[in-house]
Amino acid sequence: MNKNRLVPALAVAILAVAPSVASAACPDTGIYPTTANAERVERLVLCLTNEARAAAGVTPVTLDARLQKTARAFAVDKVVRGFKGHVDPDGDDIPERIAADGYPGGAAVGENWAGALETYSVKDTFALWMGSATHRKNILSASFRHIGVGAYLRKSGEQGSIVQDFGGASGAAQAPVPLTVKITSLGGKLFVSGHLEGATIGTHASIALQPTRVGRSAQAAVEPDNGRFAATLTKPLSGSVTVTVTALVDGKTVTVTKTA
Repeated sequence: MNKNRLVPALAVAILAVAPSVASAACPDTGIYPTTANAERVERLVLCLTNEARAAAGVTPVTLDARLQKTARAFAVDKVVRGFKGHVDPDGDDIPERIAADGYPGGAAVGENWAGALETYSVKDTFALWMGSATHRKNILSASFRHIGVGAYLRKSGEQGSIVQDFGGASGAAQAPVPLTVKITSLGGKLFVSGHLEGATIGTHASIALQPTRVGRSAQAAVEPDNGRFAATLTKPLSGSVTVTVTALVDGKTVTVTKTA
């Protein structure tokens, strides 16, 4: 099992020799981690990972909801409890953490960690990993089929975390739930909010009430950094209504229907 972390002191030493990783296929990798763009950072790390694997002739890794949960929780835990290494203060290593989140045991697993700094872009951080033999081995390992990526920056000026968790279990990846919706009644209005996994710049969520009336539909822009969207619709005077939210993710239509 390969378990590797990258701390800022090591990052500076490697940066002098590691080439910058940039790609037309992975746009905007020059962005810097902030307190608001964690999901965007995660998507870019995934994109760069699969681009590097393709260049090495290795099959891509698929995002897995269980590994994603583990990676995100570990990224937060590293910042909140401030410990070093891959074993948390409870004594759990990556096999224990991913098993707790439901990922099958007995398969090859690996983990990369880097300190997320506002002065290091996503492509710079990835270049540090690729410039380190042990981190690069995880990224390019043909034993891994699935991945989870977590990014977290608690506040400006503080070091955050970027985590890659890899798994080699057989079988299909467990896809993340792409669309979640919450409905809140506010007097004569319905406040519809939600989260869209994998949102990119220009993504919109179509929100509509049934039966259809004036003021009961909206186009809500989805924030590309965190996948959030919201809209306020006119509530009917009586009776229940059906709220339908539709969005396009990776060329596929995703729909969630709820009764309010």
